[in-house]
Amino acid sequence: QVEGVMRRNGEGKIFAYCAITNVTELHNTRSALQKTTEELQHLLDQLPVGVGIYELAQRQIIIKYLNERAYEIFDMKRPEPQNGENALVKQYPQGHLRQLEEWMKKTPQQISTDDVVRAQKSDGRFFWLRNIATILELPGQNPVCYAVMSDITDQEEMEREYRRQNELYTLLLRNSDMQIMDYDTQEKKLTYSLKNSRGERSKRTVENL
Repeated sequence: QVEGVMRRNGEGKIFAYCAITNVTELHNTRSALQKTTEELQHLLDQLPVGVGIYELAQRQIIIKYLNERAYEIFDMKRPEPQNGENALVKQYPQGHLRQLEEWMKKTPQQISTDDVVRAQKSDGRFFWLRNIATILELPGQNPVCYAVMSDITDQEEMEREYRRQNELYTLLLRNSDMQIMDYDTQEKKLTYSLKNSRGERSKRTVENL
């Protein structure tokens, strides 16, 4: 690396004063760091979960990073680099941003959360999002949120349907005079319920059928 200045002396002659520095080690370090960053980026893009890094600066949230899966979860397109961070914030679901911002504004120096929330995709469709986040605020620095996100809509809908069916089954047991049987094909076990004269039900099980 060469740095220099030009000077003219009293006789009108021009002199160049140069400083030459060997920056080979610095260049190698930067190249190694860039390679590591690219490898980490590639690794994060292969994950089956969304990864996001958010910063709260001057009471406004900034999206610092999203991996490929996060874009897919929210049904967003990766903005062109020349459009900057503002273009990403505009298409990002505002409800999720407000939730993250609320957490980051009231957080102590460090907090971790694991919540299932009703979120929106960029086109307004709702889905169930599991959001595991760690919010860290170091002295003299802005709060930063590291989030791992999963679309668990199918799982959540199945669990809700199971709970609904279970509630209906319980209601049927409570109000019906019928003998109700349930056979577990894996355990080869029969469970049946009988209602006595006082309206009380008792369950009995027969195994190894």
